[in-house]
Amino acid sequence: MVADLEAYDSGDAEIIGDEETRLYYERAARQRETELAEYDRLTAGLITRISGEGPNSLGAVITKARIARGMTLADLGDDLQMSLQQVQRYESEGWLRASLWRLQRVADVLGLRVAVEAVLQLPAQPPPTQQPPAQPPAKRSGRGTVDE
Repeated sequence: MVADLEAYDSGDAEIIGDEETRLYYERAARQRETELAEYDRLTAGLITRISGEGPNSLGAVITKARIARGMTLADLGDDLQMSLQQVQRYESEGWLRASLWRLQRVADVLGLRVAVEAVLQLPAQPPPTQQPPAQPPAKRSGRGTVDE
């Protein structure tokens, strides 16, 4: 895909088969530009607050903090007294398998002040019950039975 994006970026129209494919490559190119711009801001020290939503964003937050600190994976591994391969594994898995103790060490090494915010969601309201349409009152005959 990288070769395709490079060909697209260079203006080689041969790789564009249809409108959907063209839009796909344009979105991918914009995403790459956004990521590169963020990388540049991180390495220039212009980003000081990194946030995410939910536990799956933790890995991206740690990776961005590492980049902002100018650290390679090997540097982080050395500071954590871990092998490069283990740090690579943690980062590739988004640090989701790391213990809380390990994550605290990573935060310490990267100089992160971690803030936790928990938002209680209101319980879902049950949908209003559908009442059957009102029935007209039953007519009574003089003998105490109901006529239908």
